[in-house]
Amino acid sequence: MEYLILEDKERKKQLKKELKEINKRLHKPKRKNAKPQVKKERKKRFIVSEEVGRECNRCGMVMERREHITKPNKTWYYTKWDYCSNGSCEKTVQHYDEFKSEDWKEGERQEEFLANIK
Repeated sequence: MEYLILEDKERKKQLKKELKEINKRLHKPKRKNAKPQVKKERKKRFIVSEEVGRECNRCGMVMERREHITKPNKTWYYTKWDYCSNGSCEKTVQHYDEFKSEDWKEGERQEEFLANIK
């Protein structure tokens, strides 16, 4: 009986060592002179417009209308879009053709013109 108890104690010690090794591999030791990480604030690239958006197709809540603060460096973008602020809603962003950028509309017009020539 004593022999079994000794085996159990040795087994527990062995398991503790194995757990320590696993923890060392998973959690790397922190550097001594490590600086605390501070999250940087992201610049907002949009503002919430005073206009009221349409109702969400999924949850039925009225969405907020957002628009860019500055013009993006892209040719193809939406000037405004609706954002559903309901956290449980799967569809959070809704874009509409009426809010396509002027460059986008011009590009589509030119593509259509060239397609009709051929």
